Amino acid sequence: MKQTITCESKYPWVKVGDRIRLISMKDEPQMPEGLCGTVSFFYAVQIHVHWENGSSLALIPEIDKFKVIKTPDENA
Repeated sequence: MKQTITCESKYPWVKVGDRIRLISMKDEPQMPEGLCGTVSFFYAVQIHVHWENGSSLALIPEIDKFKVIKTPDENA
């Protein structure tokens, strides 16, 4: 039986509600370095984010680069 690998299992250090900062997103010039957003959900190999510029483009961790800057626990 083939095991499905998802973003949630491959990147357990990223959680829904985490604040992230974009380092780079391939082929998306409207997504500048330093743009921040909040992780909204995971789907297959993508991390979906509500970005501060109004975009909802998903990250593909194998291609795009980002950094978790704050977790929901740190907001409390």
